[in-house]
Amino acid sequence: MEESDPKVPGLDRTGFAERLKVAMKSSGKSTKTLAEEIGTSESGVKKWRSGAADPGFGLLAHAAAVMGVSLDWLADGKGEMLSAFPPIHVNPSKAAIDPKRLALVIAAVEALFEELGGKAPPSERSELAAQLYEEVWDMDTDDEVRGGLAVAIGRERKRLRGW
Repeated sequence: MEESDPKVPGLDRTGFAERLKVAMKSSGKSTKTLAEEIGTSESGVKKWRSGAADPGFGLLAHAAAVMGVSLDWLADGKGEMLSAFPPIHVNPSKAAIDPKRLALVIAAVEALFEELGGKAPPSERSELAAQLYEEVWDMDTDDEVRGGLAVAIGRERKRLRGW
């Protein structure tokens, strides 16, 4: 997933690394646990913590969600640390994040916001992506996922029209 995951523009690695450490401590997540829950390698998370690398948008959003912190705060230090939403609980032994499926969800969310002309903050985009991923994660085929996303995006388009 890291190779095809869109990068976060202008991410300050040093500041991000420090916020990541704070978020991990606050949420009680070890490097290994966080890596398992977001579907990436432990060495990748270690590189983020040291400031040697930065995650793509999908991994950043997923990390924020499982730690219960605001994506805006984790990405650039703006706003409150804690998210208004409870952390997502992941059972790594049950199912890992499917990078292809997550990429389809992120692309659908980005296309929706582009269509609506909205400059939605990363937190709004990631919350919608997380919600939609939960709706399609257990579908069997890519065609089912695309169909499920089409229905969900139609519903969200109607909801966001006044946004």
